Amino acid sequence: MQIESRSFQSTHDTDALHKLIADCWQAYGPRVTFHVGDLHWRLRPQPNRLPERDIRLWYAQEELLAFAWFEPPDSGDLQCHPQAERTLLEPELLAWLEQQARIHGAHSLTVGAFQSDYRRRELLKSRGYSQQPDFLCHMMRPLNIPVEPFSLPHGYSINCAATADLESLASTVAIAFGSDPKPTSAYTALRTSCCYRNDLDFVVKSEGGNVVAFCLAWLDEQNQVGLLEPVGCHPEHQRRGLAAAAVSSALQELRQAGALAVVVYPYGDDEVACRLYTKCGFRPVANDYDWQVVF
Repeated sequence: MQIESRSFQSTHDTDALHKLIADCWQAYGPRVTFHVGDLHWRLRPQPNRLPERDIRLWYAQEELLAFAWFEPPDSGDLQCHPQAERTLLEPELLAWLEQQARIHGAHSLTVGAFQSDYRRRELLKSRGYSQQPDFLCHMMRPLNIPVEPFSLPHGYSINCAATADLESLASTVAIAFGSDPKPTSAYTALRTSCCYRNDLDFVVKSEGGNVVAFCLAWLDEQNQVGLLEPVGCHPEHQRRGLAAAAVSSALQELRQAGALAVVVYPYGDDEVACRLYTKCGFRPVANDYDWQVVF
């Protein structure tokens, strides 16, 4: 079988990535790096993010076997199809990610490995990587347990995100995550994604109509599992149950849409986020640790 790699090119590649990720969930979930919602959220237009440059695909004829996704300037992810030969492909994926980091002038590369993924961890050790203290805590909630509604304080309302002013939404997302605001065109483009559902996108508005909290949910229909990404609240409106109310609404809609479970991936040291999801019924199921190599 001849395997060739090339850059991400088209909508056809998006469909192939979607299928590979869903197949990985069927085989490994929830101990898998990507949910199909991650794919479409990360493909939204962003400054300094170019899928044609940052994503490399490994095909055998027309079948996608693996991909590597570089996050400039110094991190990346890799994933192989469950039926692909990991021991053959993963060294190639890592070598490409390391090359991209060097091209961007970075002196290190960080990738992830689940605590339970012995083969990935041994491969990383053999290439000079070391495990870091940082990790994503994969948390999961079954939806056969009733979803507790969270009431909002006076002056706040929960709404479909389609009713929100995009500049207000973009500003609050940026403030919540301490990043630069994304152009509103990024959100307009996101809503054209085949996986985006208007009924799974929620915002909380203040009395003046500004977006102060948000929760976007995604549904992997093949595996009947949802993802919350992103979730956040404006710092000036925290500790009022606003994010919890948005999460609760998303969980109820996911259940109505046929999801059997939901996942979310906060940073392990993010006590506020972990406390929020625990309150909403999520429990830790796996830790995805950072591994770093220094050039």
